[in-house]
Amino acid sequence: MDLGLACLEELKERPDPGLEREVRLAIGLALSGLERFREARVHLVAAEALARQTGDQSCLAHCLWERAVQSWRLGEFADAIASSEECLEVAQVVQRLDIRWRAANILGLTLERTGEPVRALEAFTRGLEAAEELGDSAGTAVLLGNVGMSRMNLGEYEQALELFGRAQEIQRDMEDRHGLPSTVANLGDLHFLMDELDASLEYHQEALKLREELGFEAEVSRSQHSLGAIRYAQEEYELALQHFERALATRRRLEMAPEQAETLGAMALVFAALDRGEEALDSVELGLDLSEQLEMKGRRLALLEALSRVHEEQGELAMAMEVLRDAVTVEREQRSLETRQAIARFQADLEAREQEREIAVLTKEREIQDLRLKRQVLARNVLLTGSVLLALIAVAGWYAWAALRRTHRELAAVNGQLKQVNAELEEAARLIKRLEGILPICSFCKSIRDEGGEWHRVEEYITDHSEAGFSHGICPSCLEENYPEYAPSPARV
Repeated sequence: MDLGLACLEELKERPDPGLEREVRLAIGLALSGLERFREARVHLVAAEALARQTGDQSCLAHCLWERAVQSWRLGEFADAIASSEECLEVAQVVQRLDIRWRAANILGLTLERTGEPVRALEAFTRGLEAAEELGDSAGTAVLLGNVGMSRMNLGEYEQALELFGRAQEIQRDMEDRHGLPSTVANLGDLHFLMDELDASLEYHQEALKLREELGFEAEVSRSQHSLGAIRYAQEEYELALQHFERALATRRRLEMAPEQAETLGAMALVFAALDRGEEALDSVELGLDLSEQLEMKGRRLALLEALSRVHEEQGELAMAMEVLRDAVTVEREQRSLETRQAIARFQADLEAREQEREIAVLTKEREIQDLRLKRQVLARNVLLTGSVLLALIAVAGWYAWAALRRTHRELAAVNGQLKQVNAELEEAARLIKRLEGILPICSFCKSIRDEGGEWHRVEEYITDHSEAGFSHGICPSCLEENYPEYAPSPARV
């Protein structure tokens, strides 16, 4: 932190908004770790302004969340709610699920403090969805515990017990030393409301031990306060007072105003039980002053009830009755405020739904128009495509028909030729009578013997056994031999 402060001094001479933003954010986180919440917020607000100036949305979301945390611890709830709600919007834009669940968580815690348990439950549920989507087991356990706390405050003890059990199982598996003490303390609060004081005491003693090991005093003060409440319920007033005094001292040092009002009211009841009326009145008056400054109507109601019991313990029944009337008025105002807030939420929901309906109608009309246009274009394309296809089919059909006619003519011509050839072959086959085998022929007269052993002249045999006929003539050799007078003269060279 000293290094960061030295760096800020140097930046006064050589300004660098981006570097200054990172340095102030780091200093703010360091001061928060030291439980110097008010100083931490000063630097976080400065870092937030620089993030806006430099346009770094992711850093802006981080600064807004840290600012909301410090404002919640300091009891400045309006600022905590405004910062966390803006943080949720920015984190949504930059898609930072890690910051979304944390911002939703601090928003829920603030709404719990301001007496709006239903809205707190809605915020915690949004945070749980973001943590589960991110796959952050530690964040899921934290949100499960806080959803359980909201269910517990709404009197839904069985659901709360189941949620606390799931959170505790995750934290033990992870060995989450930082998250586990809060879940153990939540289980202690639940058993306290169920009037199981011994179980509640065990859980809160375990939570105190775990928190003391971590050394985070704000959380230690919560355990001290819870132990004081249990001892008071067990009528062990001296022990209760010791726990409350330790818690109050820590909360004053850390400027935890809302928690101070809570502890002062509880101490008033202990003082009244110990018959220390003056100290009881002083405590409750201090608590009422703080609750009015912080506009904590829920806390003011609890303090008025405590004041009424103090007067009752002192035998001042008229005063007790008057204070109760004030308490009833505060309760009515609180209910009226909750009703107005509920009406405002319903109105906002109705307006949002009406806008969604109008958008849906417009979207549907646009879809119908687009569909009509698509149909027209499709019909036109179909007609055009159909015409082209018909033309192509017609041309293709004509070419196919012409090719078919041509092929038909060629086949007819070929068939005609084949028929002619077949006829000629049949005629040739009809005219040809083949002579096969070995013919026995006389070596001298050349007569041929038939199958019956008869001898026939060559001419007769061939005439009988084939389609051939004979005509007679004289070859040149025979003519010269037998009729030399008729033979032609030899050719001259």
